[in-house]
Amino acid sequence: MKRYYHDAFLLGLYALLTQIHLSVARGISAQSELRCWLRQKGTLGLIEQILCSARSKRHKQKIPLIKSLYYNLRGKNYLTESEWILLIKHLQFMRDFIVHGEVNEDALINSRLEICYFSLKIWHRLNVNYLAKRLANHVEHFNESEYHAHFSVRQITSVITGWAVLKDNEIF
Repeated sequence: MKRYYHDAFLLGLYALLTQIHLSVARGISAQSELRCWLRQKGTLGLIEQILCSARSKRHKQKIPLIKSLYYNLRGKNYLTESEWILLIKHLQFMRDFIVHGEVNEDALINSRLEICYFSLKIWHRLNVNYLAKRLANHVEHFNESEYHAHFSVRQITSVITGWAVLKDNEIF
């Protein structure tokens, strides 16, 4: 069964998953610093919000018939029930990693690869303009380059909801 979601939620979820898998890829050998960085950037709070919304189904969207036909033909704005369950499982694993500490490195790598797979799946199903997708690709992460502009997950979602405007690689 397909569950349809709002654009801002899917874009924020994509940015969060990208932030997690890029951070884990760059910080696999420095797990304690990675956990501190993820806590400092508020990733734990975002994961908790997604896990709570999964229980309450808050971001689930009811769509009219015409829009559902469009989404079905284009393959946009949805996650299947089995994909959602697997995604929640990996987000719970990442939450446990951030909160409790050291985990098996192989399990962390496998979880990172699954999260990367889900982020790519969500990227293809986003129904937003290409600029918003590119902005989400520049999410801040652990050991990021200082030569590029990086944005937080909250800044990225504020652009799509209309609370902020992007001009010349800066968010106003």
